Amino acid sequence: LKDDSAGLLAEMLRQNYTLTTLVVNKNQFSCVAAKALSSALLGNDSLTELDLSWNKIRGKGAEALGKMLAVNTGLINLNVGFNGLDGIGTAAFIKAIKTNDHIVNLNLINTRFAGSQCKELAKSLASNTTLKILKMGNNPLKEADLEILQSGLAASSLHILGLEDIPMGRGLYERLTKFEKEHGIVIHYGNSGGNQRKRPMTALTLVLDELSLRILASWCPSCLRKIRRKQSSNSRGVQRWS
Repeated sequence: LKDDSAGLLAEMLRQNYTLTTLVVNKNQFSCVAAKALSSALLGNDSLTELDLSWNKIRGKGAEALGKMLAVNTGLINLNVGFNGLDGIGTAAFIKAIKTNDHIVNLNLINTRFAGSQCKELAKSLASNTTLKILKMGNNPLKEADLEILQSGLAASSLHILGLEDIPMGRGLYERLTKFEKEHGIVIHYGNSGGNQRKRPMTALTLVLDELSLRILASWCPSCLRKIRRKQSSNSRGVQRWS
C-alpha cells in the first residue's frame, strides 16, 4: 500500500467506530500517510491496536503520530518500530508518553531514538501510569544513556522494557538485573533473535551444551536418556557435563 491508500483508510477511520485492530505494516507509507491517519485518529477512540511498523514514516509524519497519541483515548497497542522517526518524531512520542493515560504497549524499536533524549524519556516514564511495555531495542543508545533512562524506571508503571541489540558491559548488565529484582521490571537484553535475557557467554554456553548432548546421542542414546531425565528433575535447568 502507498500513501494514496492511507487517505482511504483515514476516511474509513472517521466513519467506522467498530474496527478495533488495524495492521498496515511493511508498506510504503510515508509522512503523507502518517499525517492522514493521525488526523483521522484524533477523533477515533474505537481503534485499540495499530501496527505501522516497517514503513517509511519520518520527520513531520512521525511528529503527527506522536501528537495524535498525546490526545488519543483509544489506542492501547501502538507499533511504529522500524521507521526512521528521527529526532522530531521521537520527541513527539516522548511528550505523548507523558500525557497519554491509555497506551499500554508502545514499540519504538529501531526508530533512531537518540541517547540525548533519554533524560526527557525518563521524566515522561515517571509521569505515565498506564504504559506497561516499552520496546526500545536496536536504537543508538550508549551505556550512559541507559543509566539516565534507569532513573525514571523506578517511578514508572512499566512491567517490561526491551533493550535488545543495545550493547552494554557486564557492570551495567549486573546493575540492571539487580534493579529488575528490586522493582519488579523485566528487561530484555541480548539480541532479538533469542536468548534475550542471557549474557552472550551464557547464551553460547547453552548452545554448546546442547551440541555436546547431540554428539553424545549419536554414539550412546541410553546415556542421553539418563542425562535428559536428570535435567528434567533439576530445577536449576541445564546441567553442565564434562
